Amino acid sequence: MTNEQRDAVAVLELAPEDSLFMSDETWNLLITRRVPRWIISIITDRIERFVPMRYQRRWRRRLRQTFGFEREDAHQLALATFGSDMQGIILGVDVLVTFDERLINRFYDHLPQIEVKLRRMTNHLLPPYSHAILPELATPGEILSI
Repeated sequence: MTNEQRDAVAVLELAPEDSLFMSDETWNLLITRRVPRWIISIITDRIERFVPMRYQRRWRRRLRQTFGFEREDAHQLALATFGSDMQGIILGVDVLVTFDERLINRFYDHLPQIEVKLRRMTNHLLPPYSHAILPELATPGEILSI
């Protein structure tokens, strides 16, 4: 097992219950790849699916057009901002955990402008969407070092 895989498994095992979410797209990638069954077992026991809510598509489009995020990266960021658990209780996540350092770097390089763009968008929305905030982005290794 690689260090990255060890970090990911450690995050899964150490995270508080009901605190981890995954997009359908990421879930489908896990199933189609040859991921060991024991990892799939940990994932299905610990991670809940996260679904797009209203305004997720609009935010995704703005992230792509304004800041040049790749399609999947914009989707994940928008889902982390305007996504919810299956019960619709929460909106957005505190931290988007990813191995994609290019995504993390692009996000933090443009963070002030992204924040302004999100505020301009949410100022005109009704709650809870008007309270949407950007997630932090971190690698599993960074999460473990906190």
